[in-house]
Amino acid sequence: MRIHSGRPYKCKKCSECFVSRFKLRKHVHSIHTAEEPYKCTECNKCFVYPSLLREHVRESSTLRKIHINVLNVANVLLSILHCADIRNIHGDD
Repeated sequence: MRIHSGRPYKCKKCSECFVSRFKLRKHVHSIHTAEEPYKCTECNKCFVYPSLLREHVRESSTLRKIHINVLNVANVLLSILHCADIRNIHGDD
């Protein structure tokens, strides 16, 4: 039964109120239960919602790409420095 208060659905565990049953259920599920059924296959971190898992995977993928790019740049710079060292040792023949 909806009341004119604007937030008629009250959490029994913390007394927070919500505008819909859906939002109340979502709150109870994410705040008051320890259930995290969505698991990352890469790092085994668990999430309450599939959307949070997708966001984690997307961010992890982006960070992994950045890390790989940094390593590639570092390898190129090391190769350049190594060639310069060889030229200094053996001359510019």
